[in-house]
Amino acid sequence: MTARRALSVLLAAALLPLAGCSIGGKEVSQEDVEKTAKEGLSGELNRDDFEVECPSGIEAEEGAQIICELKPETMDPYDLTVTVESVDGDDVNMDFKVADAPRQ
Repeated sequence: MTARRALSVLLAAALLPLAGCSIGGKEVSQEDVEKTAKEGLSGELNRDDFEVECPSGIEAEEGAQIICELKPETMDPYDLTVTVESVDGDDVNMDFKVADAPRQ
């Protein structure tokens, strides 16, 4: 299986919503978004040979969205869209969706 095909299979699995994290204010910190994305996607993909980098934290408001970067060790980076699905007190549930194609 080529690297490109392997990533396509993995990306399909990454579209599942993942549990969020607790917050201390009205924003989930950049570090918490990156950590939650990495942990959740590692479990879904059964691998951890990638990094997640986000430009900032994300507002703890339903529908808030940021674009992070999923950086596999041996492939080009992909956009990773992070969307706040729900907020219940200090619990923020986020959805992580990996782009179908690498960044240009």
